Parts: sequence; C-alpha cells; structure tokens
Amino acid sequence: MAEDLKLKENKKKEPWTAKRIGTTIVIAVLALLMVGGLSYVIIMYQQDHDDSNVFGYYKGQPIRYEAGSVFYNTVNNSDYMSAYLSGDWSGMYSAWYQAYQNEVIYRVLADMAKQAGVSSPTELVNRLIIDSGIYAPEDKSTTFDEEVYKATAAANRSATYNYLKKIFPYYVVNTDLQTVLTSPQETDFVTSLSENTISVDYFVVGANAIPDDVALAFDRSGMAVEKDADGNDVEPTLEQIKAYMLSQDAGLYSSYIEVKALQAQDAAKSDFAGAAEKYGNGVVSLTNVSNNIGKSSVVMNGINSADEKGNLASVLTEALVKELYEAEAGYIAAPVKAADGSYVFVKVTSTDKDTTWTSFTAQLYPYYVGQFIMNDLVTEAMNSSVFQNNFEEKFLQILIGSVSQ
Repeated sequence: MAEDLKLKENKKKEPWTAKRIGTTIVIAVLALLMVGGLSYVIIMYQQDHDDSNVFGYYKGQPIRYEAGSVFYNTVNNSDYMSAYLSGDWSGMYSAWYQAYQNEVIYRVLADMAKQAGVSSPTELVNRLIIDSGIYAPEDKSTTFDEEVYKATAAANRSATYNYLKKIFPYYVVNTDLQTVLTSPQETDFVTSLSENTISVDYFVVGANAIPDDVALAFDRSGMAVEKDADGNDVEPTLEQIKAYMLSQDAGLYSSYIEVKALQAQDAAKSDFAGAAEKYGNGVVSLTNVSNNIGKSSVVMNGINSADEKGNLASVLTEALVKELYEAEAGYIAAPVKAADGSYVFVKVTSTDKDTTWTSFTAQLYPYYVGQFIMNDLVTEAMNSSVFQNNFEEKFLQILIGSVSQ
C-alpha cells in the first residue's frame, strides 16, 4: 500500500463532488493518473488477486483500491499527503472516502449505461481524449498536441485509452443527467421564489446585556490568546469577553439578558432603531430577501444567504417566515429566543417585490436540476441494499495500520 502511494505521489488529482459535476468533463479525465510500464502491470496483477484491499461490494462485485479504478485515480493525493504529514486523520479519511464514493457512483451510472445499451465507439473515445486536454501542450494553446502524444510512453497511451474506453458509457449517462430538460412552468415556479421578497431590520439582545463590570472581573485565562502581526498578545475587547462568557455558560447570564430583552421590547415599539442602539449592537438591515426556508441552493437571495452575521438566519422557522412574509411594512415580530439564550428582534421595513434575481435564477435552475438528480443518486446508491460498505473498517485496518508501522 505504501508503495502504491509513493507511485502516485505528486500527481495532480481532483476529487468528485456533486457540485462539480457538470463543470468538469468527467472524473477520469481530470484525474487521469496512470502508472506506466512494468510496474503498472505488476500492481494490476497483485491487486486483482488480493482481497485484502476490498473496501466494499456493489451487486456482489468487490470495490478494490487498485490501479486503473476510479477509486484509485480520484484519490486527491495532495490533500491526502498534506493530511498525512500533519497527522490529520480526518483529512486522510475524507480524501479516500470521496474517491471511494466516486467508484460507487461510477458503478451505478455504468449499470445505467449498460441497461441503456451505451457502448464505447472508438471514434467517440478518441474525441473525448482529444477534447479532454490530456495531451495538451504546456502553454495550453490547444487541447491536443501530436508531439506531446508521441512523446508519451506507448504503455501510458494504451492505458489512457483503455481507461477512457471503460468509463465512456459512464460519461455519456452523466452528461445526459446533467442536461436533463426542465419545463418552462417548473422554471417559472422556481424563479417566482426569488421575486417574493421583503426587507427587514433586526437586532440582538444577548452577550451585550452582561454588565461591563461583570465582564471585566471575569477570569479570562481560558480564552484563546490572539496575536498581532508582530507576535505580541492582543487583549480581548469587552465585546469578545462577553461573547466568550455567554458561550461558556448561557444560563448563568440569562437574567441579565431577560431584563434587557423586556426593556428592548417596549422601546422597539416606538423606536426600533433607538432600541437596537441602546439594548443591542445596532440594526442589521437585509434588503429584498426572499422566502427560502427550504434553503434551496437555487434561490440566492434568501435570508440565509443575505444574513452574514447569521443571527436572524439561526432562529428562522416556518412559522416565523410565514409571519414575516404575510405581514405589512412596519410590523414588529415578538422577540425570538436563540439557542445561546439571546433574543432576536425583527421588523418588516418593506414588502416590495424585487426582480433583480429573476433572470439569474432562471439561468441557474436548469444547471442545478442535474445536481439534484446526482445528489439523489448518491444518496440512493450509498444506502442501497445491493451496496455493502466496509470502508471505515478497511481504512482503519489497512491505511492507518500501515502508516503507524
């Protein structure tokens, strides 16, 4: 295993994620990491006859970490080696598990291709190789350079061709899924979500309610020490001290917050901005935000996206969203208690509709449809009854076991 990793060291790889599908040509093209010559043949023979490197089974067929597999070719070696050198076991696990998922999804899509009768015509495989940039010149002026091709070892050229021929049916199905057509009615509905906007102001009564003298008397020895550009310790601000105190024991300081919240609630009725300054940390304004309680990645102007501080987004519920989006301008909601014991005060400042995002959402949605399909396939495949997942057990047994020796 250690020898395999050494052979792959310094090779550029790109892990698969659902978000990247549709923007890459195909997993194997960007992560084509063939090992040429006799060593490649030896590795293939040894691992093909060794069940110790089986990480799971799909429809009874073993999923091995072996040269020439999607699993092998898509391990992001730079991420893995960086994690290994820093002792980041979580990072090592993540790098390998992503590649393992790649192999499972490849098996699923390859099965779909087989059922659909998709083959690998020589002409189309060659076109994929030419368009992929595998044999591009150093200046990247073209995607294919005959001299680069001729300079590549024959064994590597053959391995490249055979590998792409193997995964070509997968590539076809993947492309078809990414370019699935959507109806105008469906797109219009999704687009309308970005147009249903309101504007709100909010403020928070929380850690700021802790009295200054209580914060100044607090034992700060447990706080992380910040450094300036010269390496000198930087004293925490009063705001930072209070935030730390609340994060350590919200219940201990709840009485301060409750009192200030009641005072802020009365004051906000007549002067929302004034109450925000006196009892909170000032007003946060969110302009033309849409109802995106479902956190759809297609709707880019939802409260969750616009609220950089995240205080309002953290307390959103279906009931609160319904209340705000059905209210008239000037409406002030009852204060909402957050998980840390603080209170969020919200005022609707405008109910005007905004079409700024309409065109962008309409263009974005068809692209995301393919992602949704792929996300569903990933979930279905990883939870399928025909998939036996032994990854964690094998990873701990082989990889961590080998590097600890």
